[in-house]
Amino acid sequence: MNQSPISNPFDDEESYTRSVRLAILGVGLLVCLGISALGFMRNPSQFVSLYNRYFPTPTLTSTPAPTLTATNTSVPTATFTPTPNLTATQSAFSTTSTALAFQSTATQAAQEWQVLLSEPFDNNQDNWPVDVQDNEYSKTTFEIKEGKYRLSSLAHQGFIRWVPISTKSLEDFSLTIESGLIEHSDLSDCGIAFRIDSDGNFYYFAIDSNNTYSLYKFQSGEWSNLIDATETPLIKKGEPNQLTVIAQGDQFILFINDQFVDAKQDDSIKQGTTALAFEVLQPNQTATFEFDNIVLRTP
Repeated sequence: MNQSPISNPFDDEESYTRSVRLAILGVGLLVCLGISALGFMRNPSQFVSLYNRYFPTPTLTSTPAPTLTATNTSVPTATFTPTPNLTATQSAFSTTSTALAFQSTATQAAQEWQVLLSEPFDNNQDNWPVDVQDNEYSKTTFEIKEGKYRLSSLAHQGFIRWVPISTKSLEDFSLTIESGLIEHSDLSDCGIAFRIDSDGNFYYFAIDSNNTYSLYKFQSGEWSNLIDATETPLIKKGEPNQLTVIAQGDQFILFINDQFVDAKQDDSIKQGTTALAFEVLQPNQTATFEFDNIVLRTP
């Protein structure tokens, strides 16, 4: 049996017709493309415009750079915590230690130094001046009354006077007296004159009617303040006050009513005698001073 396909003459004709149609269509398409290309070549700007319309080129946009703003970063604030004032503490400690050391010196002097003179004014066996003295400076009455040595003065001009305690010239000593400004009409003072030399130079530890103490130096006719007037509650106004001077070399230690108040160094006047001193600063003013219980010691 023959298996070969049977050929149909109508099929061959239809195939040929399709091929011709496709060829004509292809030629027409090529002609159209050619005409379009020629048109674009004649107007390139239109081509670019059209191209840009559908395929836009990226444009650089100026964007302002960000402004750098400082950021406020909170730093923890240090909290101030008061600390002890070491300087003040050390100063107070030093002052206290100094006072204790001077108190110890006074105690040692009282216990170990030799008593050169002790005067309670129970009588006048030591021949203290008891009379009335009137000179260009003042009129003063000296008397021992009720167990005290009392001096009452009317000033003709401002003056300072003293009554010698001992005529022995001393460098190192401890001298304690009771001194009181009993009555006064103006500023007056009293206390201890010491290291009074042959030229009339001396030191003067005084308390006054304003409840202050001072340390003066009189040398070559000139006064100077070694310790300015300093107020202290230790001074009992209108009552006897115990004053003590301890002199050792160039150092002077001062006490009022058994309490250390001050110290000073000065080597201007090397040695001299000691005395009870009193002063009225203005003329025609009056003052009454009392002294008692004098104790003079030497090493």
